[in-house]
Amino acid sequence: MGRSGKLPSGVSAKLKRWKKGHSSDSNPAISRHRQAARSRFFSRPSGKSDLTVDAVKLHNELQSGSLRLGKSEAPETAMEEEEVAPALTEKSSGTFLSGLSDCTNVTFSKVQRFWESSSAAHKEICAVLAAVTEVIRSQGGKETETEYFAALMTTMEVVESTESLAAVAYLLNLVLKRVPSPVLIKRFSDTSKAFMDIMSAQASSGSTSALRWVLSCLATLLRKQDLEAWSYPVTLQVYHGLLSFTVHTKPKIRKAAQHGVCSVLKGSEFMFGEKAPAHHPAATSTAKFCIQEIEKSGGSKEATTTLHMLTLLKDLLPCFPDGLVKSCSETLLRVMTLSHVLVTACAMQAFHSLFHAKPSPGTLPAELNAQIIT
Repeated sequence: MGRSGKLPSGVSAKLKRWKKGHSSDSNPAISRHRQAARSRFFSRPSGKSDLTVDAVKLHNELQSGSLRLGKSEAPETAMEEEEVAPALTEKSSGTFLSGLSDCTNVTFSKVQRFWESSSAAHKEICAVLAAVTEVIRSQGGKETETEYFAALMTTMEVVESTESLAAVAYLLNLVLKRVPSPVLIKRFSDTSKAFMDIMSAQASSGSTSALRWVLSCLATLLRKQDLEAWSYPVTLQVYHGLLSFTVHTKPKIRKAAQHGVCSVLKGSEFMFGEKAPAHHPAATSTAKFCIQEIEKSGGSKEATTTLHMLTLLKDLLPCFPDGLVKSCSETLLRVMTLSHVLVTACAMQAFHSLFHAKPSPGTLPAELNAQIIT
């Protein structure tokens, strides 16, 4: 029995070893099987093929179902009665999917996978999209994002059920991100009013789907506005409507509102332009709102609102100017003295996010940084 790690005697002479410096040459020198496969792949079949033009035509007719529907026109009465129901079912199914499966707008490519889902919400979304697409086509539209935006806004005003409203709001949330900014700036007044009316009506509703998608739509609408629009009081009023839902009792609604506020302050389009301001115009009112809500709850026995605001400040503290960062920091240090474990932990996380973001001196001067640490 040979020792482990050594080859049996006589085998080493038969092995092909790499030359020095060629250990990475792993491709074999002989490619007999590759040559044989390549020759069969590019060569034409020697025998006569059974694939004809008539066979392809028959296959296409079977796949489309036109051949089976044609048989329903047979003279036998019994066959006519049996084929009428399947024919009508297939026709109605084709009408329903005609506005969904062949939708040319890539914005709704995600929705086209919903029609096989068993979820009632997904089926409602597919039905609304198919109906809206058919309306746009009947009016000679090109299925652009602007056309879908206008059609869905009109549909939102006439739907009655909460399920349909949630479906329309979901589709609007998808298409608003692709609508040109000049269109949303011009239609801001009417669109924001429609969203605010729905938010007021759905604020105390048992369903959360419609409200959270409308909140997301409102955040996208605000994010598309230019810097001049934020000098008008109506824009800040609409923004405060979104901000008020950040302390909502339902988690999904509160999360949607907080995510929308963060996207507006951090991701507004004018913040990435050449003449971008150092801070968003709504940063001041947002910081004051957070401080006010924390002081109102006081961090006492019911510290839920305080925790919600600390969670929001963890994301927004690096977006505030230095004066408001100082005020927020003083508020955070004050609530940390209440001996509430969760409040203290969330306040420390807010400070950590502030330092981790490495903000500019306009947000966190060196003097303020030293005061917070010490």
